[in-house]
Amino acid sequence: MKTKHIVVIGAGYGGLSAAALLAHKGYKVTVLEKHNQPGGRARLLEDKGFKFDIGPSWYMMPEMFDRLFSLTNKNREDYYKIKRLDPSYRIFFNQNDSIDIPSNADQVGDLFETLEKGSKQQLERYLADAKYKYDMATKEFLYKRFSSIFSLLDRNLVLDPAGYDILKNFHKHTKKYFKNDRIIKIMEWMITFLGSSPYNAPAIYSLIAHAEFNLGIWYPEGGLISVSNGLAKLAEDCGAVIKLNSEVLKINCKDSKAVSVTTNKEIIPADAIIANSEYSFTEMNLLDEQHRTYDKNYWEKKTYSPSSLLFYVGLNKKLKTVIHHNLYLDEESDWEGHFDSLYKNKRWPENPMFYLSVTSYSDKTVAPKENENLVFLIPIAPGIEDTPEVREHYFNNLIDRFEKINGESIRDHIVVKHSYAINDFVRDYGAFKGNSFGMAHTLFQTANFRPDIRSKKVKNLFYTGCMTQPGIGTPLSIVSAEVAVKELSKNIS
Repeated sequence: MKTKHIVVIGAGYGGLSAAALLAHKGYKVTVLEKHNQPGGRARLLEDKGFKFDIGPSWYMMPEMFDRLFSLTNKNREDYYKIKRLDPSYRIFFNQNDSIDIPSNADQVGDLFETLEKGSKQQLERYLADAKYKYDMATKEFLYKRFSSIFSLLDRNLVLDPAGYDILKNFHKHTKKYFKNDRIIKIMEWMITFLGSSPYNAPAIYSLIAHAEFNLGIWYPEGGLISVSNGLAKLAEDCGAVIKLNSEVLKINCKDSKAVSVTTNKEIIPADAIIANSEYSFTEMNLLDEQHRTYDKNYWEKKTYSPSSLLFYVGLNKKLKTVIHHNLYLDEESDWEGHFDSLYKNKRWPENPMFYLSVTSYSDKTVAPKENENLVFLIPIAPGIEDTPEVREHYFNNLIDRFEKINGESIRDHIVVKHSYAINDFVRDYGAFKGNSFGMAHTLFQTANFRPDIRSKKVKNLFYTGCMTQPGIGTPLSIVSAEVAVKELSKNIS
């Protein structure tokens, strides 16, 4: 019997994971990637000896990565190594006023107790609830396709005593445990990386606290590009072929089946397709109208994760006041106003919070000796106007605030500077409105309310990545690949 040929569009984490799983099952697999390196959003920028992770900078939920390797009878340690960061990150509130978040949950409780009496015990209760939700989600949600409301209303979920709590508002859930403003912000800010606001996300996503405080924040040696390269090598070791600089221009269909893809170089026959390309871009640009499950109006009405304004900066000096991950919630930032600018009254934020990654703090290989690599990130609303003038305005704001808060001069030590924002996300990934992470995690964009893993119009077309189920984030992209491969294997004869 002829071996089925599966084409995977896009070498992001979801696409590479799907390719590895498919090849391990015995399928012939070809991965087509438009860029000159694998990783999708997790690519590498190099300049004058500085190395910058272009996209993701956090490595969490390591067991989900390890599970992928174990499913292919491989060990993740043979492909890349990780180490736990301690402290996990530093939060700057003002000049000479910062807090280090320990990697040990008990020590986090001790820290909280200095801010609010009784909060250590409250944190223990919060984390117990978060672990329960995390375990429940892992068992009931993550590795399962939700094709309808009936698949969501699983008997175990309906009868679960926590089932009513998971649908409550995230912010109200947090305030049930804590009163101190700083503690609340510490417990809520991570929701940004799930593409949501604490004011519109359901409380089930408080499970992120278990991932953060119990499972920990990790760093892959060499940066997130090491994960990209590791997943690519895994796929190839399993038998997949990866073709770089191969942009898919069209999915060719006949009788409600995909039969081939047209690239910038060739036409490649396919028995089935897994698209790791942006879901909306795939539907609107690669498929003819009659083969689209969702129309443009559907995508326009959805709520998306923030986009990002990123600056990749190389310094010819070392810094004394930063660690690997740094968050700025200083007096010039407007917490509620910034979230309002992201989701309600979409605009450029007047007084933004910002995040700073300094991987050279933990890794000597990513910057020249006695130099530092910085990545600044401001979450911004998708779809707003992106111009060089606006970028430069915010760059100057960031540098001024950094120098004021940290008391260290950096402006005159910048030897490398690049920016990346909405227009770049659209150009490089076809990201709808230039979003960074995918479709936001709101109540009505969870489980079966997200775009389906399987096309409803093309029966051998499947999707993986941050726009489909289960959701946003590099670990969940890998999970979506496992779900997509299961569905493909069941439905392709």
